[in-house]
Amino acid sequence: MKKLYTAALILLAGCASTESNTEVTSTILDYGIYGQSSLTGEYSASNTPNDSVLTGKSGKVTKQTTEIAAQVGTTFGYCFEVKAGQKKVEVTKSITSPEMIDDDGKIYTSMSYSKTLKLKNGTTSNCHFYFIEEKWEAVTGDWLFEVFHEGKLLTKKQFSLI
Repeated sequence: MKKLYTAALILLAGCASTESNTEVTSTILDYGIYGQSSLTGEYSASNTPNDSVLTGKSGKVTKQTTEIAAQVGTTFGYCFEVKAGQKKVEVTKSITSPEMIDDDGKIYTSMSYSKTLKLKNGTTSNCHFYFIEEKWEAVTGDWLFEVFHEGKLLTKKQFSLI
C-alpha cells in the first residue's frame, strides 16, 4: 500500500509540473497609434463591423498614448507577448466600444474573434488593432481591448477616442 501511495504522489507531482508548463501568460509590449504599415493581413470574421479583421504581427507605434483622435485612417491598439509551454495557443480578442451604427443601421458595441498563435521557443508576439475605416466607426468614448485564453484574461487596455 505504501508503494502505491508513493507512486500516486509521484504521479500527482508530475501532473502538477506539466500543468505549470502549460500556463499561458501575456504582457503588453507597446500601445497607442500605429502606422498603416503595421497592418499585414486580413481574414474573415463575422462578428466585426466590416466582416473581416485586419491583422498585424508587429507594429510600429507612431505615438504611445491612450487618447486617440477619432479619425478615419487611424490604427490604434496594442502589441503583446504570449509565453506558454506549448506550440500553439488559441486566444480570443475582443473590443468593447461606444455604439457604432453602420450605413445599414446595424448597431455595434462589441466584437470578438479567435486566433491561433504559433509559439517558437515558448513565446510569440501579436497585435490587437482597430483600424477606423469608415466615418461611422470614428466614435468618441472609451474603447476596451482584451485578449483571453480559455476564458482567462491575459491582457487589456482602454483607449479614449476624442
